[in-house]
Parts: sequence; C-alpha cells; structure tokens
Amino acid sequence: MKEKKTEWTTENELAFETPLPASMIYHPIFVCPVSKEQTTETNPPMLLPCGHVICNDSLKNIAKGSRCKCPYCPTEGHIKDAIRITL
Repeated sequence: MKEKKTEWTTENELAFETPLPASMIYHPIFVCPVSKEQTTETNPPMLLPCGHVICNDSLKNIAKGSRCKCPYCPTEGHIKDAIRITL
C-alpha cells in the first residue's frame, strides 16, 4: 500500500458525532467503573467535564463540596458541570 501511496490515514480528518437511530443502539447498559454497579434511573451515568463517565452515586462520593476530581485523570471540575447521560 505504501508503494501505491494508497494508505488510509486520519491525520487530516476531524471526528464528528453521528446520531444513530434507536434500532442501532446495542448497549443500553452502563456499569460504573468506580462502584462496579449497573446504573439505574435513580443512579444515572454522569458525563464529567473531562469526558469520563461515572454513576451519580460515585460522583457524589468523590465530591468535596461542590467540586470533584475525576478518578481517572487529573481534571477537577464542578458537580454542576456534570451532564446526565440517557441510554
């Protein structure tokens, strides 16, 4: 492929989100990597400002006042900036 100069690369491409119809969503279950529990309506998955996802109960447990630190990266943020994810 290198000789023919037909290599495929994403070097100059931007990623974009593509909405999928409900029939193509295969994994509506999320297990929190912190608590190891499956999320529920009362304990939904929460998207942190850094992009990591944990359940709401874990978010409340790691919070110090209105701030929290992501358990997976050094990013800190406010709890109010976390977004509930609907699966």
